[in-house]
Amino acid sequence: MKKTVRIKHANDEYVGPRIYDKTPQEMFRPRVASNCEVNRTHVFRVKRRTVAIVVVPGVMASRLSNLDNEPVWDPDNLKFMARSYFWCAPEKRYDLLIKKGRKVMARGDQEKYKNYPKAEERGWAGLAWDYFAKLLGGLQDWNTPLKVFLDLPVYAFGYDWVDSCEVSGTLLKQFILEKVKADNVSVYGFL
Repeated sequence: MKKTVRIKHANDEYVGPRIYDKTPQEMFRPRVASNCEVNRTHVFRVKRRTVAIVVVPGVMASRLSNLDNEPVWDPDNLKFMARSYFWCAPEKRYDLLIKKGRKVMARGDQEKYKNYPKAEERGWAGLAWDYFAKLLGGLQDWNTPLKVFLDLPVYAFGYDWVDSCEVSGTLLKQFILEKVKADNVSVYGFL
């Protein structure tokens, strides 16, 4: 049955708009507009959801420093890697990697991240940029129709690959719970 249209005159009382908050799934259901009153403004607001993408690199792809913030493993710096690991005695490698402790690098070259202002905040500095730049940047800049309904922030979890898997898994869980701000989280690992 059709609803009758009532003509609105200039001196008629103002009728405020009716506002609907809908999820993307509800917007695709049939007859969204069938319950709307005639001659009234209806505003449909889509509730955006956030689905975080967490990239976990393979073994030896995380950038590590010692507890004094001196690099001990940096795949982006080939001269450093060759000088520190390929042309030195095993004792020196042990001193460099094991003796002084390790942590994931939290700071990187600002020039590399200039197009991504939240890169360091989201852990991108902990990964080898030469290997993961296209993947991280491509996911962040991904031009998909899904972004109309979803925010898709990209996080990176660099980890100390010398430690046990149990410790790294616990730190990944802690990273997701404390730093990742999202409704859902998708974790992708690379070997």
